[in-house]
Amino acid sequence: MGPEAFAQLRISVDAMIAEKVDGLAPAPSAAGFLAAHPVGCVYMTTIHTNPGTLYGGTWVERPSTGAFLYERTE
Repeated sequence: MGPEAFAQLRISVDAMIAEKVDGLAPAPSAAGFLAAHPVGCVYMTTIHTNPGTLYGGTWVERPSTGAFLYERTE
């Protein structure tokens, strides 16, 4: 593949990626996330980051054999 063909392929791939990214739903706001997860709610995630760090509120990590579990306590 020559340099011109590679450049054209890269432009096509970049356009496809931009189209997919534009179609993604926006990340939830902190207020929306907390409203959807009231006190007592258990949140499951594959990321080992306390939801309080990302969205606020007080969360306690609970034991789990798989994904990370956090319970909202305040």
